[in-house]
Amino acid sequence: MMERRASNQNPFAASKRGMALIELLVSIVMIGVGMTAIIRALDGCVRTSAVSLDRDIVRPLLEQTLHEHTFNSDKNDSGRFESPFERFEWRVARKPIEGTPLTEIKTTISWRHGQKRYSMEGSRLCLP
Repeated sequence: MMERRASNQNPFAASKRGMALIELLVSIVMIGVGMTAIIRALDGCVRTSAVSLDRDIVRPLLEQTLHEHTFNSDKNDSGRFESPFERFEWRVARKPIEGTPLTEIKTTISWRHGQKRYSMEGSRLCLP
């Protein structure tokens, strides 16, 4: 006579023990992928924040340089700021506007952040 198995017995019960290890490994890989994505996103946020801080520093430097060269100079010029702003470079270009007595004074401040180069420009019209 054939023996019947109890309906509550699982024929795959022996292999169920090995699944816990596979599930654990898959979970670790998924957590690793998730953490990598989170770290990259945070890195982007920190970099954006640092560039924004640089722009906040550059804005008054730009205004100061533009003001100084509007009244104190009549030529194109360039240079680097003194400490603690020595990583910022400035350039002033003067260009007469044809048909008018006006001159455009264009000031550019540039800097590096990591491998990328950034710049900010300002201009003003003035009488020579």
